[in-house]
Amino acid sequence: MTAGRQATEIRTLYCLYCTGVAKAEIARRLRIGRTSVRRILSQPVPQKMMTLVAGR
Repeated sequence: MTAGRQATEIRTLYCLYCTGVAKAEIARRLRIGRTSVRRILSQPVPQKMMTLVAGR
């Protein structure tokens, strides 16, 4: 997976989570493991990412 695609998926993940979509549903939509979703969401969110998520 390229870094660009990975960054897009992570932005999508945060946007979905912020709108109330369940972690299991996010995993299904992005075709990644539920553990990966939990691991990504447990990490501190970079300020730049928050700006991108808030702008959607």
